[in-house]
Amino acid sequence: MALRVLLQPVGWVEDFVVDYVRRGLEEALSLTVHVSSVAISPSLKYFDWSRAQYRADGVLDWLVGELGGLGYDRLLGLCGFDAYAGGLNFVFGLADPSRRAALVFTPRLRAGASHELYELRALKECLHELGHTFYLFHCSNRRCVMSFSNSVLEVDAKMPAYCAECARRLERSGLRVRAVLER
Repeated sequence: MALRVLLQPVGWVEDFVVDYVRRGLEEALSLTVHVSSVAISPSLKYFDWSRAQYRADGVLDWLVGELGGLGYDRLLGLCGFDAYAGGLNFVFGLADPSRRAALVFTPRLRAGASHELYELRALKECLHELGHTFYLFHCSNRRCVMSFSNSVLEVDAKMPAYCAECARRLERSGLRVRAVLER
């Protein structure tokens, strides 16, 4: 039986991106992705007014509190707002493997991108953050979707697929990987 993932729009996220991510996740991994038909928004208590950004850890805590009891194997929030974590200026995403939940923040992925490039960036970051929920760490293979990205140029440089080593680790977790990098 395929693992069940809830893809939850958080704030305003374009329908075409949500649909592209859903299809891409199901094509890359042996997952069944359910998309919530209703976008939800976190409380402004997680918003840092001095930075004009949300605190990613607070939003993740909130998402798990709101949806963690629904019985999905993984929660993935696709967020239409900018966020930061720790000492970083921004994050593309954040994951907590112990709670099997992750977030991806779309504004910086959208900036300066065509429709198609924006979709692809969002998919790559969703694959990346889902990988973290299976305890994958950052990969040294710059083409692997699990490589760390500090800029959209680094997101663009990686492929929407896992390297052979990351794929093996995912498969040891019981997840069949369909998108593996060619050598």
